[in-house]
Parts: sequence; C-alpha cells; structure tokens
Amino acid sequence: DYTSVSDATAAPELPEFPVLGSEQLHLGQITAAQAGDLFRLFTAPEVANGHGERMVDVEHAKRLVENLSDAFQTGVGICWGLRLPGSSEVIGTCSLAWSTPNHSALLSYDLAPIHWGRGLMREAVKLALGYGFHERGLNRVQATTLTDNDRSKALLKAHGFTQEGVLREYGFIGGRYRDMCSFSL
Repeated sequence: DYTSVSDATAAPELPEFPVLGSEQLHLGQITAAQAGDLFRLFTAPEVANGHGERMVDVEHAKRLVENLSDAFQTGVGICWGLRLPGSSEVIGTCSLAWSTPNHSALLSYDLAPIHWGRGLMREAVKLALGYGFHERGLNRVQATTLTDNDRSKALLKAHGFTQEGVLREYGFIGGRYRDMCSFSL
C-alpha cells in the first residue's frame, strides 16, 4: 500500500529575510562567514563599553549568528548586518526585537567606530524603521541608550524619538549598573 505524507507534516516554509538598502548602505542577514566581522565589531572598546556581556572569541560570535538566525526564524526579531556597497564585511548591526501583541519593537544598533560620523547609522535606522512601520505594521518603537551616549541620543532625536525618562540602574554594563535613557517613536 502507498501512503502519502500530508502537507501538515511537511517542513514549514521559512520566512525570507528582508534585505534593505540605499546607495551608501546595505542591510542583510548576517552569516557564519561574517562571525569574525562581528567579533571585531563587538570587541572594539568604544562598542564593547555599551554592552553588558563581553564577546570573548570568534566562537562566541558564531553562536551569536546562530541565535540571530533563530530569532528571525521564530519571529522574535530581526538583526541586519550593515555593509558598504560592494563589500561583504559587516561594519555594524541594526535590530528590531518584536513585541507582536503590542505592535511594538525595541530598536538597537552598533557601528564600528571607524565609520562613525558618516551618516551610516542614520541611514540604517531610517531603513529599519521604514520596514518596521510599513511592512510589520508597528505602532511604536522603543530604544534605550546610556545616559552619557550623546551620539546615540542625537541619532534617536533626529528620527523623531522622544525621551520618555531615565531608567535608573537599568543596564549591567562593564561590571556595574548604569542608568539608561528611554526613547520612543
């Protein structure tokens, strides 16, 4: 006897990762081959000082790539790798973590210090927000930044974010609790 396999047992179709871009920047999925780029990004002192967990080796970065892929596949969020046109090197990240029932997301971003001051993160955030509001139907996006991170606060304000307040001792960064500014759009 021949028994057919029903569609219910077929592997679910995985969502297609949205690729975004402009003339100066491309946002795409981060691959295992780019783990070294992530390691360099997150171990740069200027970037690492804004994070709680320190990246210790490239294997840690490879696990992060797997976690980011899983987060996208399961609908938890999306993290784009930022690349310059014509390059495969990831120079930064921009992510949205979904709160689907609330039609909201948490925005986060990092950029290699060598690329600061060129408007690249402004472009990345613009593209990510466009995707979130227009493609995902978001109502609200929230972001937090260290109280002394004037560049990040200026970036958020340039995109129309409003500072809602200060979250006292909200982040455990560099071995101590740090105050964070809360912004929303």
